[in-house]
Amino acid sequence: MVKEGKIEDYTPDITRFNIHRIQRDGGESDSRLADLLPNGLCPYLAHSIIPYILTLSGGGSFPWMNSIDSSAVDAQCPNPAGAVEVRVRKGEKDFSITVLRVRGHCPKGYSPGNLARWPEDIPIHLFDLNIVLSWLIQLDRNVGAGRTPQIQSPSGRSGYRIEKGSGGIVSAQTACPPRAQFQFRLGRFDHRCRYHKLPRRENYDQYNWIPNGMCPELYHAAYPTCLAAIYGGGWHFPDTVVCPNSGKVRLKIRVVDRAAYELRKAVMQSLQKIGLNTELPLRRCYLKVEETSPDCPFEMKLGREFEFNMGDLPELCPAMFHNAYPALVAGMGGSVFPWYSGGDIRGIVQCPDNVSNITMIYKR
Repeated sequence: MVKEGKIEDYTPDITRFNIHRIQRDGGESDSRLADLLPNGLCPYLAHSIIPYILTLSGGGSFPWMNSIDSSAVDAQCPNPAGAVEVRVRKGEKDFSITVLRVRGHCPKGYSPGNLARWPEDIPIHLFDLNIVLSWLIQLDRNVGAGRTPQIQSPSGRSGYRIEKGSGGIVSAQTACPPRAQFQFRLGRFDHRCRYHKLPRRENYDQYNWIPNGMCPELYHAAYPTCLAAIYGGGWHFPDTVVCPNSGKVRLKIRVVDRAAYELRKAVMQSLQKIGLNTELPLRRCYLKVEETSPDCPFEMKLGREFEFNMGDLPELCPAMFHNAYPALVAGMGGSVFPWYSGGDIRGIVQCPDNVSNITMIYKR
């Protein structure tokens, strides 16, 4: 967004926020958000790359990066008007984040070659920080900035609240997304990925953007675990995820190899040798409701199982969902996306895939 020749910084001022942690054993601690994001990293970009960092940290890799660097992954922020593309590479004790390209106007002023290092050992686990950042963005975009949710970590071991400034919280709210009718449709793109090819899936709403019957907040919490499990980086992460709202709803995550696993792998490797970085999914991931609560506003049903979409189901791409989620929920709460709005369009967001560059248009 440009005002009087200057780019307005729409990102949350992380120096104004603290994270209060309450552990299951009763211990409490505080962290400055500015100390958790390296070099004042943009919270939108940090939220985009955390799932990839978690996968790499567990020894996983992404097949489309094998011919480039199997210890790295490329991704981009959700803002198509100032797209920042980065390469995240695993080191011995940290992760390097290098800016590859900037398309448009970045409010942080990033330029190619900018480098940050994210240590593996930080006070808050990245699984938890993924949830905290999402709610930080939502609260910052909506008017009720004095309100804060009581957030449960995906593991259920800790609870968090976001505190603004030195005055603490004013009031609390549940960590549940608002319910709203909306349209989410395919916009500009460089290439159609497998999620939008055959059949040409282009339109989504509150019924088919994620598996029908799934709570979006819980799905967002589970996304990093599913990604890590699918790409071989989930071996040291828990296979259950609890609801960030109450901690009373629990998902069990399991991964199975697809039929013709070895054949699919061989075909994919052959294609990559001739320069076609086509991914043929090798695994399926399932999320089963293992524990539920009558208080759940989304009425998650005990025993129900959902499949994580790898391109052959009608729902939105999970990576696009995760990248867009904080801005989407803010939009459901009445906000507009900080980098674009006009007419009845509330905003445009892009996928973390910086090759396809797929955008989606959000309308209330």
